[in-house]
Amino acid sequence: MMRVRRFAVAVPAACACLSIAGALAWARQKAKNAEDQVRAAAFRYYAGTIFGDADVCLAVSRMPLYIVRDGQITLRDDKAMRALLSSIAQHMKQRPLSDDDRKRVTANMLTIFDEASIQFIGANTAACTFLVHKGVKQEEGDNLATLILHRQNDQWRVIEEITDSAPVPPAYLQSPGER
Repeated sequence: MMRVRRFAVAVPAACACLSIAGALAWARQKAKNAEDQVRAAAFRYYAGTIFGDADVCLAVSRMPLYIVRDGQITLRDDKAMRALLSSIAQHMKQRPLSDDDRKRVTANMLTIFDEASIQFIGANTAACTFLVHKGVKQEEGDNLATLILHRQNDQWRVIEEITDSAPVPPAYLQSPGER
């Protein structure tokens, strides 16, 4: 009788391990090309920032991090980054998201980074531009952000974050023939 119970527990546990291993293998396979690696690193950085997770965010960023906001440049070192992420985490604890809300936010971020524009500046430098906030009306424009990533030791890390408080005017995105 005891063997049956062990077997009954061992099979589901083994299946769970195999499914997790399968998901990890799929993720590794998916991230083999450079563009997907950049997207994955940018997503982890942004998700870590949004959820206030210092371990996730700092694992894919290189300090000091250059922050360009409305044309003003600041440097954020490890201590400042941890303080910022800690304050975000505290805010998240005060207004916690349900599991469904967290899943929805994560799914939306995955979609955003799947649609992000990746430009390679060289073999080891890339820019990832993505939607932060869609304008309520089309004529308002959308808020975008750009992360600059650098590859070192086969790992892409965020080295710069560029944002602007004003949305991009739609006319800026039109081709010359549309203006």
